Parts: sequence; C-alpha cells; structure tokens
Amino acid sequence: MGPWCFSPASDGWTIAIVVCVDVSRNARCQVTSHPTIGNHAEQRELGETFAAETGFLLQRDPDTVRAADVSFVSHARLRDLADYPGFPPLAPDLAAEVVSPNDESSRVEATAMGWLQAGVRVLVVDPQTKSIREYRSPDKIRFYCDGTIDLKDVLPGFKLDALELFK
Repeated sequence: MGPWCFSPASDGWTIAIVVCVDVSRNARCQVTSHPTIGNHAEQRELGETFAAETGFLLQRDPDTVRAADVSFVSHARLRDLADYPGFPPLAPDLAAEVVSPNDESSRVEATAMGWLQAGVRVLVVDPQTKSIREYRSPDKIRFYCDGTIDLKDVLPGFKLDALELFK
C-alpha cells in the first residue's frame, strides 16, 4: 500500500510527544507541540490520558500487559474500574508509539499489530523520517508526512497536524 500525504489544516490540534534522539551516546529529549491529548480530553471530559509505563491487561492465561508511550481511554470505559487494583483489564482506545533510533522496524510493526489485535487505534510517530503511521486495521494503514489526522472517532474534535508535530 502506498503512502498518502495530505494538505495541512490550519486549525488542527496537535499532540505533545516526547521525542528522544541519540546524541553522542546521550539521549536528548524534546517536547513538541500543544495542546496535548490530555488537555483536549480533560477540557471536554472525554477520558483519561496515560503516559509511558502505564500497563493495560490485554489478555489472561497467560497474562499480557502492554504499555504505549501515550494512551487514551474514554470515561465510559473507565467508569467500572475506578478502584481496580493493578493493571486495568482493558485495552486503551488509542495508543501512540514513538520510534526510537535503535528500534527495529519489524518490532515496531509487531507492536502496532499487537495493539490492533486488542482493538486499539494506533499511531506510530517516527521522528527520524518525520512521519506518522495511523493504523485502523492490519490492511488500513495510512502514512502521513504532512496534513491532519482526524481522530474524531476516538477523541471527538481532536486533530493531529503532522507538520506541527515535528517543528
């Protein structure tokens, strides 16, 4: 499937992603763009946004716990889990993964496909190529080098401007 590149929208929302790149064996991190998914979700009371290392229990026997760099879960899906001890037994509505310089492409794809199998919408942000891959299904993957990704089915009103993310 070939890449699609769209014209940027001037009124799109963007996401804050911590982008880490190797510089002389040290990691240099920068936060790009705003407002964030978290701000957008909080202002509209849509749900909760989670940072890296927040695990979700996707499967039992054997237990499978995954954590995305950024994830979002709607309030409707979190209501019954307010006091749940341990990893919440659900998949997030959205998972965003940031590609590190040392990541192997096959591992990144496997991670995205794992989230998809759990019913999660996936964004893979690649700072090296300044691109974003949006996964809606294993055969519906869109590549953005510019333009706006509309996430209204997961986060009503939220749009991600690919060009702004990498400025």
